[in-house]
Amino acid sequence: MFFTRLLGFLLICCLTDLPSFSQSSPKFQKQAVLLKRVIELNHYSPRAVDDLFSRQVFDRLIERLDDDQLYFTAKDIHDLSVYRDEIDDELNGRGWHFLDALTALYRLRLQKADSTIDNIMKKPFDFSLHEQISFVPDSLHFVASEKEYQYKWNQWLKYEVILKINDALALKADHTEGTDQKLFAQAEEESRKKIRSIELRKIKRVLETPTGFETYLATLFCEIIASNFDPHTEFFSPAEKDQFLTDLNSDGLYYGFSIAEDDKGDLEIANLMPGGPAWKTGELNKGDEVLQMAFDNKPPVDLTGASAEEALSMLDMAGNVPLLLTIRKTSGLVKSVSLVKEKVRNDDNVVKSFILQSDKKIGYISLPGFYTDAEGESTASCANDVAKAIVNLKKENIDGLLIDLRNNGGGSLREALDMAGIFIDVGPLSMYKERVGKLTTLKDVNQGTIYDGPLLLLENGQSASASELLAAVLQDYHRAIIAGSLTYGKGTAQSILPLDTTVQESPKGARANDQRSEYGYVKVTIGKFYRINGNTTQQAGVTSDVVLPDILDDLKFREITEPFSLPPDTVRRNAYYKPLPVLPVKDLASKSADRIKNNRAFDAVRVFSKRLGNKDDRPLSIPLQWEEFQKWTKSYQRLSAEDLEKQIRLTSHEYTVDNNPADKNLINSDNYAREINKNWLKRLQEDIYIGESIHILSDYIMLMAHK
Repeated sequence: MFFTRLLGFLLICCLTDLPSFSQSSPKFQKQAVLLKRVIELNHYSPRAVDDLFSRQVFDRLIERLDDDQLYFTAKDIHDLSVYRDEIDDELNGRGWHFLDALTALYRLRLQKADSTIDNIMKKPFDFSLHEQISFVPDSLHFVASEKEYQYKWNQWLKYEVILKINDALALKADHTEGTDQKLFAQAEEESRKKIRSIELRKIKRVLETPTGFETYLATLFCEIIASNFDPHTEFFSPAEKDQFLTDLNSDGLYYGFSIAEDDKGDLEIANLMPGGPAWKTGELNKGDEVLQMAFDNKPPVDLTGASAEEALSMLDMAGNVPLLLTIRKTSGLVKSVSLVKEKVRNDDNVVKSFILQSDKKIGYISLPGFYTDAEGESTASCANDVAKAIVNLKKENIDGLLIDLRNNGGGSLREALDMAGIFIDVGPLSMYKERVGKLTTLKDVNQGTIYDGPLLLLENGQSASASELLAAVLQDYHRAIIAGSLTYGKGTAQSILPLDTTVQESPKGARANDQRSEYGYVKVTIGKFYRINGNTTQQAGVTSDVVLPDILDDLKFREITEPFSLPPDTVRRNAYYKPLPVLPVKDLASKSADRIKNNRAFDAVRVFSKRLGNKDDRPLSIPLQWEEFQKWTKSYQRLSAEDLEKQIRLTSHEYTVDNNPADKNLINSDNYAREINKNWLKRLQEDIYIGESIHILSDYIMLMAHK
């Protein structure tokens, strides 16, 4: 029964004695009050909802709505500030004014920005003027006058356009030093049109969001309230809850197509998912130009000049609503195709296995997430999939096994524990504690193991939660070498609960999705898990045995830097925990350090990491005069992500990559699968972290052979 609680199948508290609600936006008021009450009743360590809480919600919401301080004015913020200390009172049922006032004002400010952008972008910018835009923190403020408002928007749009001009001219094959005026004027006009389209579409997406503008603001308000308790407590609309649960599965809700930019910068269909809605229509093909998207019978959004990122953002914001996609075929025919999301297996989200052949034969397993069937509709289980992959790899007589958990943000804790049981015989694996209740030991109850050979787990700064639990268990038992960098540091567990006043105490094991809640749901932090040695991964993460440079090392983007992150603590060590013999991690770390010390690829990672983390290296003021801007771009010498990717590719063929033979028939029978597989093989062949992991495993195998 504990595992059902851990995964969110908790008892739903009966909410009684709720305050009365005003007639103004009654649903949104009730939604926010219910959210606060459900969190307070179930959170592991609920904070006080007081004036400090109120001010933090106010400030974070304004920042979320206008982070560049372009829409609101100083007077707007002054007028809204009368509610800055009142939000906690409103959440306790005493009045309801802030959200209504904010919604009305934000709509006006977006509409004004729309007309301002349209007016400014009608005529060319003068890039001969010696102007600049400043990003000094103290210079960012809400404007105090109409003149200042117009100037700020003008500078912002001018900055966006000059960046676009620079990119456009860099792509011109005939572009040389001392830009031709005609060429520059053409680039300016094209760039201005694109930026105008992007900025206006950004506003339109909010004003005409499929769920409605008022609902958009109310949802954002609830999201800020929830995240004020801790980073992993989240408010979900019913559609967002459904999407979250499907994301825990290997099957997800998709329209069934992906979007990319072609050589001209236009949007096109990059791929169709076999068996997906787009594929089933028979009317869409790879290479079709994407012209418009209309959601839920709303007016269509013109995608002229849009980036692939924008288009994907629209698809994400739409939720599970009908889509009318307008495309242009290569023949020139324009047609519209209706699509509804369906549950489709996403192969990018499931376990994949390969053979890495060097002087040793290494089995490789990629695990992007700890998926499970959270809704009880299938038999999806990443632990079972890993077990099957290992059985097939063992048939190939592998010398060692590498499991890649980089960028794995977690998922089902039960799957992580089941996976640990693949490598560890019967015994305690972890410990868990809720707000009230004793410390519970989580055990592997299945005798025996599936794999007993040399094992390495590869993790990085974005490996979190269930990834950290698995790494901690295998590290504490001395069962695996942990290579990579310090992990994210999330040692908490969450549960999904409905916001519903009518739900009485649910039967044990009831699921959050067994009842639909019109007010939404909350994923609330209900407990902490601990290592069997009594330590925690919360904020501490898992320290690798063999440390490899990470791009995010100096940026320090981890749990400990998140607002309202729960503090770490310790519990007593499990008395029945009996580790295996200590692994030679010091020798392995020393050998690895010698290899990467003068490795150019890892040097590039370190340089990029320092640039990301060095605030003094970031531009504070950027010139908007064209010649000065060109000089600035050269002097700043930014190392882009694309540049880094080129520098950190393995160019020497230290090992070969091949598919697990058990997968070959399936791959060869499907053109889409063959294309995806080709990209996988190339990516694995060039990955410096996989290359070094093979060296570490080979060193370990050699050391064990000489014992």
